[in-house]
Amino acid sequence: MTKQLLIILFALIITSLVVVGAVYAFAMGNVDGQWSHIEPEIDVWGSATNDTWASGPPSESTDFDHPEFIYFSYQLQSWYGLILYDDWNQVRYGEPTGSESDFAGQSGFGFDGVNNVIDPLSPYLDSPFLLGKFCHFNNPIEADDEMEWVDLDIRVDDIQCDPVADNLTPSPDGILDFTYRFTLDETTNNPAGVDCTGDYAFCPYANGTDTYCPYQSGVNSNGCADRVDIGALPLTDSFTCFYDGASTEYKIGVLGLIPLRDPIESCPSTPSGDYAYSIVSREEADNCACLYGVVTEVSGTGVRLINFSAFFPGVGIELAWETASEVDNLGFNLYRSSSPIGMKVKLNESMIPSQVIGSTSGASYSYLNEDLLAAGKYYYWLESIDLSGSSELYEPVEVFSFK
Repeated sequence: MTKQLLIILFALIITSLVVVGAVYAFAMGNVDGQWSHIEPEIDVWGSATNDTWASGPPSESTDFDHPEFIYFSYQLQSWYGLILYDDWNQVRYGEPTGSESDFAGQSGFGFDGVNNVIDPLSPYLDSPFLLGKFCHFNNPIEADDEMEWVDLDIRVDDIQCDPVADNLTPSPDGILDFTYRFTLDETTNNPAGVDCTGDYAFCPYANGTDTYCPYQSGVNSNGCADRVDIGALPLTDSFTCFYDGASTEYKIGVLGLIPLRDPIESCPSTPSGDYAYSIVSREEADNCACLYGVVTEVSGTGVRLINFSAFFPGVGIELAWETASEVDNLGFNLYRSSSPIGMKVKLNESMIPSQVIGSTSGASYSYLNEDLLAAGKYYYWLESIDLSGSSELYEPVEVFSFK
């Protein structure tokens, strides 16, 4: 083989690698969020005691208690092209019982979307990027009707395809909308001065602190902490880019929250820490976290399951599973029933996160269900959840428990 032929062959190999390894980037403008009506649904619009919505303060401000506008309808919050845009949107409720009154003393949620997504850099396919900052304003209140959950409608505007695309503006337009549900577990606070000698001193949520005696330190130092969980609703919006005449459909999914140590901190454009789908929220404090997302292909292959097994190790039931790949997979849920057609009971309190999110590789997992079960046969299901909120339930495995 001649030297010239070797050079040509080497050039072809390099060109092939560049084509196969192409990683697309996308340009995006602002992210905004609008809080919907509050549930539980008492009437057609939903309701909570003294529910209130607000626009402001300005984006990146930490003066959360002083918005520009306060409303009594969720439909009047600032939104793309209306009133303000680069600001916090808030929803609060309850009758304040602390030192603050009116809006500043209420409890609720706030979201401030980023004004420019990773400006001046662009988010790449399957790479995490910042969507915005979320806060739970946890104030002492009284409420006959509590806020159990409220949806956050998120909008990303001015989306553009990678410069190598046939047309920078995606189809059908450059705006993408999707919705996430924020659920609040408002715990009953223990009265001040509890001596921690009774069962009533127990707090349900902890973050490395003593749950039995909550008034010592940490997350329960001002009373029993609350908890906020997030979960996707069915994603119906996507955008399509055209490369060399071929179309590829994309979506934006939420990877999760990374809590901030201090509510006045700014969120970094790239994550540092582990994603979570819930935060434990300290009483009488503003509890904030960074919300991250990712662009993925709608046509992702999802989870390829190698095996799923259950066995009785002597204490509880040990569940184990292994995946070959997990494209677009957020995490897993586990369910149990005493019958293959019976009611399924969810075992894990929060989603079991993927170990290889945004990757084509697989991983191994295990989960010990320590419930005290009567002797008999039990059935276990594994469910995978992708970035759009869609789920897949796998065939059950069965195991016999000895009392």
